[in-house]
Amino acid sequence: MTTWEFQISLNREPSDEEYDRLVEAGMGDCALVRGDSACLRCDREAATLIEAITSVLLQIRTVDGLWGTGVARADGATPGDTALDRTLALADQAVRLAGRARTQARRDLAGGPTTQNR
Repeated sequence: MTTWEFQISLNREPSDEEYDRLVEAGMGDCALVRGDSACLRCDREAATLIEAITSVLLQIRTVDGLWGTGVARADGATPGDTALDRTLALADQAVRLAGRARTQARRDLAGGPTTQNR
């Protein structure tokens, strides 16, 4: 197994109680970074980077109203053209698309505007 280092941006900062629930759900390998935008810095063991990111995203969803909004390098370095950076960029795009789909689904359920009738 490889240990993958990355960070997941969150839609909001979890409360202390919610963070405790995340740790209980198996996220002891992720540290909460508080600030203007909360994120989790993770050192996750997995066979692939995608498996590591996916497992963290699924565990985040165990807290109602909390989800990942982006994926980036844990070291904050500017992405280059390595396989790791390309994988992180694809994962980031997937997380952002899922967020847009979630927002659209909420609008549809609430009878609000859709992307087709804006």
